Amino acid sequence: MTNKFYKWEGLGNDFIILCAEPDENSSKLAKKVCNRHLGVGGDGLIYLFLRQGLLHMEIFNSDGTIANMCGNGIRCLAGEAHRLGLLNLRERTAVMTRSGLRYVTVEDSDPYKVTVDMGRAKIAVQHDKCVKVDVGNPHLVIFLDSEDELNSFTLMREGEILDKLEPGGINVEFAYPADKNIIKVRVWERGAGETKACGTGACAVTAAANYLNLCNERVDVQLPGGILSINLEDEHIFMCGSANLVFEGEFYE
Repeated sequence: MTNKFYKWEGLGNDFIILCAEPDENSSKLAKKVCNRHLGVGGDGLIYLFLRQGLLHMEIFNSDGTIANMCGNGIRCLAGEAHRLGLLNLRERTAVMTRSGLRYVTVEDSDPYKVTVDMGRAKIAVQHDKCVKVDVGNPHLVIFLDSEDELNSFTLMREGEILDKLEPGGINVEFAYPADKNIIKVRVWERGAGETKACGTGACAVTAAANYLNLCNERVDVQLPGGILSINLEDEHIFMCGSANLVFEGEFYE
């Protein structure tokens, strides 16, 4: 049995998109196709489908676990939905996720640039430099004092430990506010490990930094895979960034 897929990436965070509804085999399939040696390779498997005229997104991490939301993933899904004629250019469109409705706008298609209304952040400060933020999925944001700390070789090991200490796991962001307009970030994602970028992570970092008066309401978040522009407006977080189709093909189950 063959399956048509579309391989997309957003700032190096890469996904395999299937135009189908998930089923009982989806977790197993995600682990298989996301394997970078034995499969297509990706940080996650995304299902794109329509139900009663509404776009839906279901995403599985590379380890087979279910993710409630994914900022880079939803931009990629919006790009593919536009290619398939399911949404129009520059038209605000609702997408149902496990975290509720999110609204996407494909600003440009050559290359793809997508803005997402990510909704509101829920913030819980643990201490001055450590903040828990929920933006549809859970994040632990840790602020560092220097770029040298951010570039530390052992930093991601700490992220892995913190992820496993939280019941159900948690995404961990290490952030260095270079100034009020730029935040540099590295990410440990539950279910995927260190990734080039994390859209919800960039939103969580900005919300936490703004809460602590470390940044303005408009910020460029610099991740290893590139830059995401984050705008805080009327208590909502707006994320804008690229999405690119890498290739398409068929894989065998």
